[in-house]
Amino acid sequence: MPLYITEQEVAELITMEDALKAIDNVFLLAGTGRASVGVRQRPRIERSMIQLMGGAAEGVGLGLKAYTVTPSGVRFVVLLFDEESGELLASIEADHLGRMRTGAASGVATRYMAPENAKRLGVIGSGWQSVPQIEAVCSVREIEEVRIFSPNRDHREAAADAAAKRVDAVVRATATVEDAVENAEVVVTITTSREPVLSVTHLRPDCHINAVGSNRIGAAELDESVFSAAKAVAADSIDQAKLEAGDLARAVSAGAMSWDRVVELGSIVAASRTSEGWRRPEKGLTVFESLGVGTEDVALARTVYERAKSSGTGRKFPE
Repeated sequence: MPLYITEQEVAELITMEDALKAIDNVFLLAGTGRASVGVRQRPRIERSMIQLMGGAAEGVGLGLKAYTVTPSGVRFVVLLFDEESGELLASIEADHLGRMRTGAASGVATRYMAPENAKRLGVIGSGWQSVPQIEAVCSVREIEEVRIFSPNRDHREAAADAAAKRVDAVVRATATVEDAVENAEVVVTITTSREPVLSVTHLRPDCHINAVGSNRIGAAELDESVFSAAKAVAADSIDQAKLEAGDLARAVSAGAMSWDRVVELGSIVAASRTSEGWRRPEKGLTVFESLGVGTEDVALARTVYERAKSSGTGRKFPE
């Protein structure tokens, strides 16, 4: 009998460590051909839209994330199905789940693509996704200092206060982009900007960037110069990136890079398990373009479901 699991229950059932483990595993499955995603669909009417993201992963399950965007706000749900029987296992409220898996995707990219000795993290953006991003990066690198920029002083200070309670690092708000990213080995952009907020002149040459906000073709966070300088560019899904990654679309259109330079993060994770491994460029800038794909939601939903079953959490659907 399927379970219904609420937002509060999800938050009580999983940690960032759980999310990192689930997302790392599903990228490995994708990189070895054992997981697949469908590109996001966005049916809409005049003032409302539903976004649909499907995914399937061996040993994890099948699933669909649906979220509505209406004048009343945004609502998220993940449906998790058994891969053998097709049985519905759970319906999971997925706002917190989504923030955790998005943060964990940046954490996984940082694990494989960022300098191993990274100590400083710069964050551009202070919205609802910023704290999980910080927590994930600090979980995979020994970050000593986090600097957060947002144009809104109250917002950046609130984000800094919230993050300071979650990580073992000095966290402070900054008044400029330049101050936030100066000498940072890892940078996260998590904005709704339509114009680039970072150029290569802001960044140290061996920086790793997790670009999270540019998941619409009209959005942009990174100037074309970043991609001209980049030694490695990854995305969670190339097919979805071609439809949605505003950063990459602008860079390709400007001739700063070509699509054949983009690799999927799953291939990096898989290569790291081989004897040759995946080697980060010694002196080079790296970029992860995070779009968010259905397999990430399915992977973390499976963890939530298993925890709920073992702890007796959630409500059973009526027969």
